[in-house]
Amino acid sequence: SRPVSKACSAMEDIPKLVGESMYKVASHVVDNVQRRLSSISEYIRNLQDPAAEKVIRNLQAIPTMVHNLLEARIEKAKATVRYRVRGMVSGLGGTENAGSTNRQQLVTQIRRISAEAEHEA
Repeated sequence: SRPVSKACSAMEDIPKLVGESMYKVASHVVDNVQRRLSSISEYIRNLQDPAAEKVIRNLQAIPTMVHNLLEARIEKAKATVRYRVRGMVSGLGGTENAGSTNRQQLVTQIRRISAEAEHEA
């Protein structure tokens, strides 16, 4: 029926929305790391130590490492949310003619997914 298909459609968007939100946060984190490392690199460069350039090159690899780590976490969170949502969507068809108990279970599951996604972030 119409309300169930609307609910299913909205629920299918949840993993995408989780990913978009997490990517925004990850981008902010990587930008902050890069900004701080830039300041540190400038300080090291001003020391005029022969090893400074090597240290700076090593520091410059950190933002990429942070980005890759966060991206892996985001993809894992999206996969977890996608798996849970699919399970709920497949069971959603039976709730249309069911009583408020099944609807309450669905609400509880949605809240649990939200909490898990927040924890993954």
